[in-house]
Amino acid sequence: MRAASKFLPENKDTFLKKLILWAKDSECFCFLDKNESQIRFAGYNGFENVIGIDKISEIKIASDEAVGFNLLKNYVREKNDILFGFMGYDLKNQTEKLCSENPDGIEMPLLHFFQPEYTFSFSETDEIEIGYFSDRKSQNEIIDLCTTIEHIVIDYENEASSKKLTCRVSKGEYIENVEKIQEHIQLGDVYELNYCIEFFAENVEISPVQVYEKLRKISPAPFSCFYKVDNKY
Repeated sequence: MRAASKFLPENKDTFLKKLILWAKDSECFCFLDKNESQIRFAGYNGFENVIGIDKISEIKIASDEAVGFNLLKNYVREKNDILFGFMGYDLKNQTEKLCSENPDGIEMPLLHFFQPEYTFSFSETDEIEIGYFSDRKSQNEIIDLCTTIEHIVIDYENEASSKKLTCRVSKGEYIENVEKIQEHIQLGDVYELNYCIEFFAENVEISPVQVYEKLRKISPAPFSCFYKVDNKY
């Protein structure tokens, strides 16, 4: 049965950074990050920063098998618990007669969901709420774990080596594609299209946690996610 305990860290923001450093050694984690956004919509008051760490169970599809949606539906029904995960864009190929030939340098699963061992929720108060299974951990063990995390020294791995990013398409190809998109909009084939291009670097070693921390400072997106499954981020 999932239980909950409270913990009061010395500094909530610092604890979060230490928590992510601790989480990186787990098989999987998912951090849903609002980046202190104050965005409000009608009937929606935002959400707490929350991170799910390690797995009690998981489902994973590594290829375009025609089982994704049914597998997820059955998993949600079976576990009836907090789940973290994602669905890859190419799952669309299971509902439409489509195929994708875009290069995939990261090779994340097509679908991955997991039932976390721990959840850490950061509300507007100074306290953090930890969710866990009471038949696997005691409340004292959870407090000891939080104290251990509190004492982690923030020391990121070596700085990423400087590497120039390469664009997947040339400037000429980009302009040509934009003009084609404009034609489709004018003809009424589509009314909106999100054209994305990839910038990448190969043969470079980085610290994913360090890069994410830098990215969230430079671009504090209000609905961002930092995700790890196996050795992929």
